[in-house]
Amino acid sequence: MISSALLLTLLLTAALTDLHSRRIPNTLVGAGALFGFLLSLSTLNGFVGWQQSTTGLIAGLIIFLPFYLLGHMGAGDVKLLAMVGSFIGIGAVPEAALYIMLVGGFLAVLWQWMQRRFTAANPAKGSALPSRWLARLQHKVLADQRYPYAPAIAVGTCISLAVT
Repeated sequence: MISSALLLTLLLTAALTDLHSRRIPNTLVGAGALFGFLLSLSTLNGFVGWQQSTTGLIAGLIIFLPFYLLGHMGAGDVKLLAMVGSFIGIGAVPEAALYIMLVGGFLAVLWQWMQRRFTAANPAKGSALPSRWLARLQHKVLADQRYPYAPAIAVGTCISLAVT
Protein backbone atom coordinates (compact mmCIF):
# COMPACT_ATOMS: atom_id res chain seq x y z
CA MET A 1 0.00 0.00 0.00
CA ILE A 2 2.76 2.42 0.96
CA SER A 3 4.82 1.45 -2.06
CA SER A 4 1.88 2.03 -4.44
CA ALA A 5 1.12 5.43 -2.94
CA LEU A 6 4.78 6.46 -3.13
CA LEU A 7 5.10 5.20 -6.70
CA LEU A 8 1.97 7.09 -7.78
CA THR A 9 3.24 10.27 -6.09
CA LEU A 10 6.59 9.97 -7.87
CA LEU A 11 4.87 9.31 -11.21
CA LEU A 12 2.54 12.28 -10.78
CA THR A 13 5.50 14.52 -9.96
CA ALA A 14 7.41 13.24 -13.00
CA ALA A 15 4.39 13.73 -15.28
CA LEU A 16 3.77 17.29 -14.12
CA THR A 17 7.45 18.16 -14.40
CA ASP A 18 7.67 16.65 -17.88
CA LEU A 19 4.59 18.58 -19.01
CA HIS A 20 5.98 21.82 -17.63
CA SER A 21 9.67 21.61 -18.57
CA ARG A 22 10.01 18.53 -20.84
CA ARG A 23 12.49 17.08 -18.37
CA ILE A 24 12.36 14.39 -15.72
CA PRO A 25 14.85 15.17 -12.94
CA ASN A 26 17.51 12.54 -12.27
CA THR A 27 17.15 13.19 -8.55
CA LEU A 28 13.46 12.23 -8.71
CA VAL A 29 14.17 9.03 -10.63
CA GLY A 30 17.22 8.13 -8.53
CA ALA A 31 15.45 8.70 -5.21
CA GLY A 32 12.43 6.81 -6.52
CA ALA A 33 14.54 3.80 -7.54
CA LEU A 34 16.24 3.85 -4.12
CA PHE A 35 12.85 3.87 -2.39
CA GLY A 36 11.72 1.03 -4.66
CA PHE A 37 14.75 -1.02 -3.60
CA LEU A 38 14.29 -0.25 0.09
CA LEU A 39 10.58 -1.06 0.06
CA SER A 40 11.22 -4.31 -1.84
CA LEU A 41 13.93 -5.28 0.64
CA SER A 42 11.64 -4.69 3.59
CA THR A 43 8.54 -6.41 2.21
CA LEU A 44 9.91 -9.39 0.24
CA ASN A 45 12.40 -11.28 2.45
CA GLY A 46 15.50 -9.22 1.82
CA PHE A 47 17.39 -10.95 -1.00
CA VAL A 48 14.24 -11.91 -2.91
CA GLY A 49 13.04 -8.31 -2.74
CA TRP A 50 16.43 -7.00 -3.84
CA GLN A 51 16.46 -9.47 -6.73
CA GLN A 52 12.91 -8.52 -7.83
CA SER A 53 13.68 -4.82 -7.63
CA THR A 54 17.01 -5.09 -9.46
CA THR A 55 15.67 -7.25 -12.28
CA GLY A 56 12.61 -4.98 -12.58
CA LEU A 57 14.86 -1.95 -12.90
CA ILE A 58 17.00 -3.67 -15.55
CA ALA A 59 13.91 -4.84 -17.46
CA GLY A 60 12.55 -1.28 -17.46
CA LEU A 61 15.82 -0.03 -18.90
CA ILE A 62 15.99 -2.73 -21.55
CA ILE A 63 12.40 -2.35 -22.77
CA PHE A 64 12.62 1.37 -23.57
CA LEU A 65 16.35 1.60 -24.38
CA PRO A 66 15.90 0.85 -28.12
CA PHE A 67 13.41 3.72 -28.43
CA TYR A 68 15.96 6.05 -26.85
CA LEU A 69 18.77 4.81 -29.09
CA LEU A 70 16.60 5.42 -32.16
CA GLY A 71 15.85 8.96 -30.97
CA HIS A 72 12.15 8.37 -30.32
CA MET A 73 12.27 8.79 -26.55
CA GLY A 74 14.23 10.78 -24.01
CA ALA A 75 16.63 9.28 -21.50
CA GLY A 76 14.42 10.48 -18.64
CA ASP A 77 11.54 8.36 -19.93
CA VAL A 78 13.78 5.27 -20.01
CA LYS A 79 15.01 5.95 -16.48
CA LEU A 80 11.44 6.54 -15.30
CA LEU A 81 10.34 3.09 -16.48
CA ALA A 82 13.41 1.64 -14.78
CA MET A 83 12.30 3.34 -11.55
CA VAL A 84 8.82 1.86 -11.99
CA GLY A 85 10.48 -1.54 -12.44
CA SER A 86 12.27 -1.18 -9.11
CA PHE A 87 8.85 -0.88 -7.46
CA ILE A 88 6.84 -3.49 -9.36
CA GLY A 89 9.48 -6.13 -10.13
CA ILE A 90 10.39 -7.97 -13.29
CA GLY A 91 7.15 -9.96 -13.51
CA ALA A 92 4.99 -6.85 -13.86
CA VAL A 93 7.25 -4.68 -16.03
CA PRO A 94 6.28 -6.13 -19.46
CA GLU A 95 2.56 -5.72 -18.73
CA ALA A 96 3.08 -2.18 -17.46
CA ALA A 97 5.17 -1.37 -20.56
CA LEU A 98 2.35 -2.64 -22.79
CA TYR A 99 -0.21 -0.39 -21.09
CA ILE A 100 2.26 2.51 -21.19
CA MET A 101 2.75 2.08 -24.94
CA LEU A 102 -1.00 1.89 -25.55
CA VAL A 103 -1.64 5.04 -23.52
CA GLY A 104 1.39 6.68 -25.14
CA GLY A 105 0.00 5.95 -28.60
CA PHE A 106 -3.35 7.46 -27.70
CA LEU A 107 -1.73 10.55 -26.17
CA ALA A 108 0.58 10.92 -29.20
CA VAL A 109 -2.45 11.05 -31.51
CA LEU A 110 -4.04 13.62 -29.20
CA TRP A 111 -0.78 15.60 -29.13
CA GLN A 112 -0.59 15.61 -32.94
CA TRP A 113 -4.19 16.77 -33.14
CA MET A 114 -3.40 19.63 -30.75
CA GLN A 115 -0.34 20.56 -32.82
CA ARG A 116 -2.47 20.76 -35.97
CA ARG A 117 -5.32 22.54 -34.20
CA PHE A 118 -3.04 25.25 -32.88
CA THR A 119 -1.26 25.85 -36.15
CA ALA A 120 -4.57 26.80 -37.79
CA ALA A 121 -5.11 30.45 -38.63
CA ASN A 122 -7.61 31.15 -35.81
CA PRO A 123 -7.38 28.56 -33.01
CA ALA A 124 -9.84 30.38 -30.76
CA LYS A 125 -12.66 30.28 -33.32
CA GLY A 126 -15.43 28.00 -32.14
CA SER A 127 -13.77 27.27 -28.82
CA ALA A 128 -15.60 27.42 -25.49
CA LEU A 129 -12.35 28.50 -23.80
CA PRO A 130 -11.54 32.19 -23.41
CA SER A 131 -9.07 33.23 -26.11
CA ARG A 132 -6.32 34.21 -23.61
CA TRP A 133 -6.35 30.69 -22.11
CA LEU A 134 -6.26 29.17 -25.55
CA ALA A 135 -3.43 31.50 -26.57
CA ARG A 136 -1.37 30.41 -23.53
CA LEU A 137 -2.03 26.75 -24.29
CA GLN A 138 -1.17 27.34 -27.94
CA HIS A 139 2.12 28.98 -26.98
CA LYS A 140 2.98 26.12 -24.62
CA VAL A 141 2.17 23.40 -27.18
CA LEU A 142 3.95 25.07 -30.09
CA ALA A 143 6.95 26.33 -28.10
CA ASP A 144 8.36 22.85 -27.62
CA GLN A 145 7.72 20.18 -30.21
CA ARG A 146 8.89 17.33 -27.97
CA TYR A 147 6.17 14.97 -26.78
CA PRO A 148 6.11 14.57 -22.98
CA TYR A 149 5.97 10.81 -22.35
CA ALA A 150 5.96 10.78 -18.52
CA PRO A 151 2.15 11.23 -18.40
CA ALA A 152 1.80 8.07 -20.51
CA ILE A 153 4.15 6.23 -18.15
CA ALA A 154 2.13 7.42 -15.16
CA VAL A 155 -1.28 6.53 -16.60
CA GLY A 156 -0.11 3.21 -18.09
CA THR A 157 1.46 2.19 -14.79
CA CYS A 158 -1.73 3.09 -12.91
CA ILE A 159 -3.79 0.99 -15.31
CA SER A 160 -1.36 -1.90 -14.89
CA LEU A 161 -1.55 -1.69 -11.10
CA ALA A 162 -5.34 -1.49 -11.19
CA VAL A 163 -5.69 -4.50 -13.49
CA THR A 164 -3.40 -6.78 -11.48
